[in-house]
Amino acid sequence: MTADLNARVRELLEAYDGPDVSAADLLCDRHPADRIAFTIVDPDLTSTDLTYGELRERSQRFAVALADLGVEPGDRIATLMSKSADLVVALLGIWRRVAVHVPLFTAFAPPAIDTRRSPLLWFLGYLHAPERTAQRYTADGRWYLTGDAGSQDADGFFHFSARDDDVIIMAGYRIGPFEVESVLVLDERVVEAAVVGMTDELRGEVLEAFVVLRNGFEGNAELEAELQTLVKRKFAAHAYPRKVHFVDALPKTPSGKVQRFILRQQGVR
Repeated sequence: MTADLNARVRELLEAYDGPDVSAADLLCDRHPADRIAFTIVDPDLTSTDLTYGELRERSQRFAVALADLGVEPGDRIATLMSKSADLVVALLGIWRRVAVHVPLFTAFAPPAIDTRRSPLLWFLGYLHAPERTAQRYTADGRWYLTGDAGSQDADGFFHFSARDDDVIIMAGYRIGPFEVESVLVLDERVVEAAVVGMTDELRGEVLEAFVVLRNGFEGNAELEAELQTLVKRKFAAHAYPRKVHFVDALPKTPSGKVQRFILRQQGVR
């Protein structure tokens, strides 16, 4: 058994750890061209299939375009893209040039994007809302303020925390709801969760969680206590939700973003 395992490890290293290994070849080119590589599901639930052949052709053209721009192996290529077929194409194209993909979030850069230097910024403003648009730019119009918040650990790695307008300030602690939500969904009974800050006279704000359970499970005081303990143990003792609301679904925008302001209104009732 040990010999078989060692042989399998050597086989994998030879296939995936060589100096000439290509991520594009492993993930795309070696697969039959007519097989489906990805299925893209749009917000309206319509779907589009993307075959390996289509992915290969489009990513090769993207790689050629990068080469024409002077991109060399080892160069860092930043993207500001949502999950889509174009993102997959871009990733494979970048890897074909043996370049490094750098997703543009505040977690990986300052909390703003230089509109003069970034060719990847396509946001020009909110439709018929000049005041709202102005809030997203610096006074000189050069910097687009993303509204994302993050932190840097002792090793220099950056971690996304939350949107800056979602950050909860509780008794002087800044708590990003994303971290708490990530712990709550570790419980196999939880499908999804959203955390918001509710006004508290003593602490300023306290955390409350809205949790959607899998079919067959019922929310009760016992489960609420278990989820609170989970957050205390896996994240931070002070950052557990003081209340857990069990709901059938979370309110969301057509693009799938949780509408936290609606949850805050529900929590007040």
